[in-house]
Amino acid sequence: MVKTHAIWGAGIQANPLAQSFGAELAKGRVPVNLDLSLKDHPEVFVVGDVAVITDAKTNKQLPQLGSVAQQAGHHAGENITRIVDGQPTRPFEYFDKGTMATIGRGAAVVELPGHGTMTGHAAWLAWLGVHVTLLSGGEEKSSTMVDWGWNILTKKRGKRIVISDEDVAAESAGA
Repeated sequence: MVKTHAIWGAGIQANPLAQSFGAELAKGRVPVNLDLSLKDHPEVFVVGDVAVITDAKTNKQLPQLGSVAQQAGHHAGENITRIVDGQPTRPFEYFDKGTMATIGRGAAVVELPGHGTMTGHAAWLAWLGVHVTLLSGGEEKSSTMVDWGWNILTKKRGKRIVISDEDVAAESAGA
C-alpha cells in the first residue's frame, strides 16, 4: 500500500509545515514538480497559494488565483488516485478561463483567455453571471440573486455569512 499525503495551504506564504519536508522556499512559497508533487517527496502534493506551480503546457509559472488552485486541487486528487492504482502521475496543465475582478458597484474588468478585455457595466454583469453559475444549487443561486438585487436597489449590504439549520444543529450536537 502506498502512503500518500496531501497538503493544501492558503495565504501568501508557505505554511511552516512545508519546511518540515525540507522544501526550499521561493519567495515564501514551495516550488512543485509538474505533477504538483514536492521535490524529493513524490508522495506529497502541494497546491493553492502555498505552491509555485508551473504549467506543463506553457512552462510558465501560474498566478495565485482561485481557478488555478481549484484545478490544481482536482488534478492532485487525480494523481493521488493514480498512485493508489499503481499508475504514474500526470503533469498539470492549466485551462485558462480568463480573469475577472470587480472594481465597484456596476464596474468590473474581465480579461478573456484570448487576450481580449471587457470593462465597465457589461464586465460587471458578466462577473455576476459567472459567480451565480458557479454556485452549487438552485436555492443558493436564487437567494444570491435576490440578495444582489436588494443590494442594488437599496445600496445596503445583504447577509455576509450563511449558516444553515443543519450546521447549527450539528454544532449544537457537538459534531
